[in-house]
Amino acid sequence: MARTIGKLLLLSSALALAVLAVWTFGQPQRVGQAFQEPILVGIDADPAGNTATSLGTTDACVSVNSGDTFDMDIVISNITDLAGWQLTLTYDPAVLIMNDANVDLFITATEGSRLADLSATVPDSSGAHTFIVADLGSVSENGSGTLARMTLQAVGTGSSALVAEQVILGDSAATAIGDVDGDSFFDGTVTPAFVYVDAPCPEELPTMTPSATLEVTPPPEAATPEVTTPVATVAPSPAGTTAPTATGPEGQAEGSGGDSIPWPAVAGGAVAATVAALVAGLWVRRTMRRSP
Repeated sequence: MARTIGKLLLLSSALALAVLAVWTFGQPQRVGQAFQEPILVGIDADPAGNTATSLGTTDACVSVNSGDTFDMDIVISNITDLAGWQLTLTYDPAVLIMNDANVDLFITATEGSRLADLSATVPDSSGAHTFIVADLGSVSENGSGTLARMTLQAVGTGSSALVAEQVILGDSAATAIGDVDGDSFFDGTVTPAFVYVDAPCPEELPTMTPSATLEVTPPPEAATPEVTTPVATVAPSPAGTTAPTATGPEGQAEGSGGDSIPWPAVAGGAVAATVAALVAGLWVRRTMRRSP
């Protein structure tokens, strides 16, 4: 009898362990979500090793000589279902100008992509270059890669930070990605980069706090989106200082837009008109996906 009871207890323990193992290994989504890497957006001062869909080491600073032309990347990591993105890159126009920018990289990496690039024109010596990029095809992008490769030129001695302001990431349903507070702007980590002209990069880089003011009016659910002309001011730093900053509180972009349409304009009536066209395109894409 004792042997029979012992065998039953052993069998019960083994069965309990087996059930626990099956339950544990049958929950891959819960385990994966718990350890999901955060989305990162940043500027890479040295694009070596970067491709449209992979990233090398991200560098925070580069030293160049006056007159040099060189490349820097806007990069993204750990994104899921990216169908469009927008940001304003601020820099010191007394130190740098942007000669060119290529956005036909990460956003169009998958077959079936259709690029819509409504970014500001280049060359750009304004000190605030707006990128507005979307894939109007039937696909979206996942993973890490290069959003844009910029060709810059050093036009003055000193230093400049390159800061991504007013970042918006949109998915294939025209919903803001990484927006915690409901203003459509990405609330995750956004890292700057620095350029030192005719001087070495310092051991300790300055701390940058992006800031901006933006107003957005979202459209009704069933109507064609309407985008208000936003208000944004940028004050460039004097030559030899680190970075331009945009006016606004505590480094957070403010807006009244909802999550459903994450494509506000950033500066000027002409940009607002192009954003409205981009919004309409994404809206049509979302509507077509919902149709049977």
